[in-house]
This record gives sequence, C-alpha cells and structure tokens, in this order.
Amino acid sequence: NTSPRWRQISIRDMSGPHPRPRHGHRAVAIKDLIIVFGGGNEGIVDELHVLNTATNQWFAPPVRGDIPRGCAAFGFICDGVRLLLFGGMVEYGRYSNDLYELLASRWEW
Repeated sequence: NTSPRWRQISIRDMSGPHPRPRHGHRAVAIKDLIIVFGGGNEGIVDELHVLNTATNQWFAPPVRGDIPRGCAAFGFICDGVRLLLFGGMVEYGRYSNDLYELLASRWEW
C-alpha cells in the first residue's frame, strides 16, 4: 500500500530544549531544520525553537536584532534561508500588521 501514513514521534526520543505545549504557533522547514515561532499557552510567547530532524535535537538559537513581540496565528513563510513573519494576534482581540524578516543563516531578525 503506497498511501501516506502518519507516525507519532515521541518527544522522549529527542534531545535539547524543546518548546512547551502551545497553540497558534507556526513552523517552517529549511532542509533538515524545522523552525517554530510564537503561539501561546498561558500567554503569547516570542520563543524561537529549532528541531534538527537529522539528529532529533532541539535547540533555541541565540537570536539578535529587532525580535518580534510574541504573536499567534500569523503568516510565516520560508524563502531560502530568509523567513518572513506577517501580522498575527499579539494579545486576545489585538492584531498586528507588522512584517519581520529572520535570516536563519545567522539567526538575526
């Protein structure tokens, strides 16, 4: 059978500082990296977490620059090593139309 099949990957099989449970976050992929930003659980966060799928290791890169405030339900795209974040909810009932760029090659906003 060649139909797609889901398989849960246990967080216990991964190392490093993984993100807390959340909703409203977004994730994009660059080669073996899955980059997760924002979302919330008991408040909206501005955390950036990265999973290296080749090594099953999470890390939180030391980002620099004009770091966006925490947001949820935003647009998040990847263009090479350039990530663009647009809009989102910055607190319940309050929305943004800010645009940010993250250069993942040096983790700089």
